[in-house]
Amino acid sequence: MLNLHLHARPDERFHLQDGPPEIISSFDWGWLRRTVWRHAPGSFTSWWLCRRLQWYHGTAKCDGTRTRMGWEGQLGDRTMPNQYVITTTVSEMSAFRWRTKGPGVIVWDNQGGS
Repeated sequence: MLNLHLHARPDERFHLQDGPPEIISSFDWGWLRRTVWRHAPGSFTSWWLCRRLQWYHGTAKCDGTRTRMGWEGQLGDRTMPNQYVITTTVSEMSAFRWRTKGPGVIVWDNQGGS
């Protein structure tokens, strides 16, 4: 049985999505980057300012760590190939971060190049 909440906090909420998150739109002007992602129950936007300040907000975000755990069978007695774990945990839906390293390549598990 698959248990998306294995080793999770009581307030965390997870959902499965078939296939990876999709980029709805993005732009990169060097000093400002924005990426908007579509997930099964909502969307997520990541911003970078001057290659150091990252902030993001949304209603759903891909949980890269928990997705990989599922692929490796660490969330129960079966794996979940081609499925992605999406979180709608309120505390995960908005944050600001100061980074020493600028944005990287935009892929599903770094939500905008973090």
